[in-house]
Amino acid sequence: MSESVDGPLPPLPWEFELDSETREDILAVLRDATRWQLPPRRWEHVLDSVGALAVALANGDAVAVRESIAEVELMGPVRATRIGAGHRSPAPHRMLDRVHALVHSLGGEPVTADEHE
Repeated sequence: MSESVDGPLPPLPWEFELDSETREDILAVLRDATRWQLPPRRWEHVLDSVGALAVALANGDAVAVRESIAEVELMGPVRATRIGAGHRSPAPHRMLDRVHALVHSLGGEPVTADEHE
């Protein structure tokens, strides 16, 4: 698991050329994540993973970017819910803020409120 990055995002412009496939993968997983319904504790892990993705982009680390994409995908909802897992909730505002910043920095279309309600 990545370390917690609950502070502000690092500067978002990066110094390496992001290939279109990786860019589209990032945008797809971030859009998907805004639609998830997860227990609050799981959202903390998703926030950490999205923060790690932002750091990897800022550092120009293509390998860490791909690993972070996979990590975010793995945090998504599962078909079976554990007994006593608690209620599920939509993405917290912190998560949406991070996603919007990353999507904007990648030149993607903003996620609208309708898409994640």
